[in-house]
This record gives sequence, structure tokens and C-alpha cells, in this order.
Amino acid sequence: MDERTGFLKRHGFVVAAVALPILVVVAFALVRLVPRLLVEDPRYDLVYSAVTDYSGTPSHFHCVIAAVDGRVRVRWTQSEQEVYGSTQRVYRLSPASGEMREIPVPEAGDLQTPGGTQDFTLGGLEDVRLDTSPRAPDGYEYEFSYPGANGLFGGFFYQGGRGPRSTITKKGRVIVLPRANQGPYGYESVTFLGWAIPIEGQ
Repeated sequence: MDERTGFLKRHGFVVAAVALPILVVVAFALVRLVPRLLVEDPRYDLVYSAVTDYSGTPSHFHCVIAAVDGRVRVRWTQSEQEVYGSTQRVYRLSPASGEMREIPVPEAGDLQTPGGTQDFTLGGLEDVRLDTSPRAPDGYEYEFSYPGANGLFGGFFYQGGRGPRSTITKKGRVIVLPRANQGPYGYESVTFLGWAIPIEGQ
């Protein structure tokens, strides 16, 4: 029996206890890395809205943001009773570069009658039309989930996540949408509005 064989017999359990977790981590790191190398970058920007904080001051105004006929529409409504509103923001994300640009949401304007409404078309998106299908033409798909929802290893790799998580995925590649609210207790309710499909000729 040579020295190496003797060492493994005496300390095999310790070696396995140390090596196995390392091998598992390496294996799952490769599982996450390979799709990044083999799956092409997303071709289309993603447009979404997010509730980034809630107001402590009641208001008569309520805002709804939605994608209609390829555009982002903003509707303000004056309610009869005061409600505690929320701050809604709209973002255009380039998943390939990670660049996130906020698109300003128009203010309520002059609403004086309960039940009155005022509609706006969000600017800054004139060069595109929104495709509201969760799956983009290039195959990437928007998904909404909770960290750890995919089992033990999903929880391991997303440990420390807070609240629901929005991602786009394709063939195992996962790109997490960045949070606008980065505070320690930050929470965002994200609404997918659509994929920004360039208008031909512009």
C-alpha cells in the first residue's frame, strides 16, 4: 500500500466532505455560465412599469399604465375618496447591455371633477411599437417568479433575494431585471408592458 492510498483510506471521508460541495458549486456555476456563452444576446429592449414606493399622503388621483395598440397609455382618474397612492415609473431596459432608462410619466394635470379622467400617450417610444406577447420574436421570454421557487438549488443561487423577481429567459440563459429601488427593504411590483420592436424605416 503506497502512501497516497493509505492517506485516502484514513481520511477519505474528510476529503469527500470537502470536495463534494466544491464540485457541486462548480457544476452549477458551469450550468449557469454555459448558456451565457452559447445563447445570443437579446435583440429587443424590454419596457415595463414598476411601483417603487408608496405615498404616506392620501390623494384623490389614481394612475393606470398599460400597453394599448403598441403604445404605452397613462390614464389619471380623480376618485371621490382619498386613497394612499403609489409611485409608478416606466423603464426601457436594454438586456444585452444592462442599460436601464426611465421614461417620465406625465402628471395628472387639471382634474377637478370626481370620476374625471385624463389620458396620455407616453413619449420617448416613438421609434418602436410594443409587442405585448411574453415571448419576443428572438425567443426570449419574460417570466415572473419568487426566489427559491425552483427548489433547493434555485434557492441556493438566488439566496438573499427580496420579494418577487422578474427575468427574461432563453434556452437556460437567465437575465434578471434590475431593481430601481435598491434600498434594504426595497420592493417593486413589476408589470410587463412589452418588447420594443423597431418601426421599419425609422
